[in-house]
Amino acid sequence: MAHGVRREPAAKPPATADCPQQLTRALGAFLERSAGDEDASGEKVACTSSDLLALIEKKAIGDGRGCRPPWVSVVVGWRDAGMKALPMALEPTIYDIAKRAQVGIATVSRVLNGSEGVAQATRAAVQSAMNELGYRPNRAARRLAVRGPNRPRVAAIMPFFSTNFYFTVSRPISQGLAAAEMDLVLYDIENREAKLRLLDRLVAERSCEGLLMCSMGIGPERQEQFARLGIPVVCIDYPLSGVPSVTVDNLAGGVMATDYLVRAGSRRIGLVTGPSAALAIRLREEGFVRTASTDAPLARADAITRQGGREACAALLDGHPSVDGIVCVNDLLAVGVIEELRARGRRIPEDVQVIGFDDQPLMDVLGLTTVRQPMLAFGEWAARAIQALITDPRSPVASVQLSLSLIPRTTTRPLADASAARPSPRAPHRPSRPKAKKERP
Repeated sequence: MAHGVRREPAAKPPATADCPQQLTRALGAFLERSAGDEDASGEKVACTSSDLLALIEKKAIGDGRGCRPPWVSVVVGWRDAGMKALPMALEPTIYDIAKRAQVGIATVSRVLNGSEGVAQATRAAVQSAMNELGYRPNRAARRLAVRGPNRPRVAAIMPFFSTNFYFTVSRPISQGLAAAEMDLVLYDIENREAKLRLLDRLVAERSCEGLLMCSMGIGPERQEQFARLGIPVVCIDYPLSGVPSVTVDNLAGGVMATDYLVRAGSRRIGLVTGPSAALAIRLREEGFVRTASTDAPLARADAITRQGGREACAALLDGHPSVDGIVCVNDLLAVGVIEELRARGRRIPEDVQVIGFDDQPLMDVLGLTTVRQPMLAFGEWAARAIQALITDPRSPVASVQLSLSLIPRTTTRPLADASAARPSPRAPHRPSRPKAKKERP
């Protein structure tokens, strides 16, 4: 028999539809095979889907003495039972793709896996062959082959490890999909190139039934690509024309945070922001500039981390020591800002007020005033939306914009006390450390 072909257990295989679960697993195992059996003459017979039933009818598969592999009986039984799943076996395989593209099956496999080392022209030829033949890798069959559940899979793409925001959003997504008997696969994506490579893989492999994009979008051509494959797309924290999305008004959030510091008595307000690649951060910056002025000082952190916030705060204060209010585009940056202010002997909120954005876990313990995003509601809406579209692609799912709210805590002064907190906006700073230099009035 051909090497590399997995065999069914020695138990007698079912030849009818009396044992549908066994038939399903057996067919799944068959669809997973990557090599053909030998015919009566000892030559390899390519088990491509287009030749399978013809070979069975000609009794070309076997040992020449009427003995056939167990899976042949399974497929025949499936056919004779008139079960609708039989056409699965007639879908094009990687052999068909390789023949059409005039490449080896190993090359087809590398293209499907998104591996590097394949010439662009060759990759294009393989992808063209897949499109022409309507190829769709059967992930359900793979799960059946290992006796796993045949459940819809939802791929979620996001910079998962960059901030706690994504963990908080992902939790209700996972819970909602699990309740609907759907699986969630999280992909941590750090940059545009990684996103494009992953999207190519998802398209080539057809390895999901739904796609969630968090804080990032896809272009019109890619949208059409997923639409042709029948894979619905939903966006989180990113407004995208033609795609159902759940968002907040980040520009208004930037205005809200900055205006609150103004009303709380700050007169020299600075901004600590993050990488400009993120649309949400750019919009919050714009809201700050609209409220504070175009010449208000700004310091940009290299990453959304405590250390990034501390370093950006140090740069801001070194260049503008009279700053008495700091808006942060993320809570984690705000934590770093507070650490740097305390290290410099600045009192919070008496000398410098600080406000964050998100209201991530433990911010209430730290007493951080912040703009709250409804992160749990993001995930809950996304889970419902993608579930509805997978269940019925015609489901009317409209985009929504959720509300932001400002949560005042101890890093800002109460608005009622703002006028008495600083008698003069130009009053000199009085440091608490003996060695600190006084600011110029």
